Amino acid sequence: MRAKLIKNRVKAFFVLSAFVIVIFFKILQVVSVDILMDDIHKLEQERRNLYSETERMQSRLDKLSNIDKINQNAAKKLGLINNEDKIYYLRIAEYRELQNMKENFARRNGKNVQELNLAGVH
Repeated sequence: MRAKLIKNRVKAFFVLSAFVIVIFFKILQVVSVDILMDDIHKLEQERRNLYSETERMQSRLDKLSNIDKINQNAAKKLGLINNEDKIYYLRIAEYRELQNMKENFARRNGKNVQELNLAGVH
C-alpha cells in the first residue's frame, strides 16, 4: 500500500511538473510575442521616419538640382557673373605653336606670359 501511495505521489509530481513546465513555456511564448510586437512597432516607426526623411531629402535635391536655381544661388551667394562674351575656338596642332601664340599675345598686351589663362590648356 505504501508503494502505491509513493507511486501516486510520483505520478502527481510528474503531472504537476509537466503542468508547471507547460505554463512556463506558455508565459515565455506570450512574453516573446509581446517583445516581438514591440520591436515591430519600433521598426515601423523608424521606417516611417526614414521614409519621411527620404522624401524631404528628395524634395531638397530636386530643388537644388534645378540649373536655374543653381545659377541664382551662385549669383546671389558667390557673386557669379555670367560671361556674355563671344567664344572663340582655335585648333592648334602643336603645343609649341600655342606657346609662341601666348608669348606674342603677352608681348602685344604688355603682360607676362604667366598671367594669361587658357581654358583646357596645361
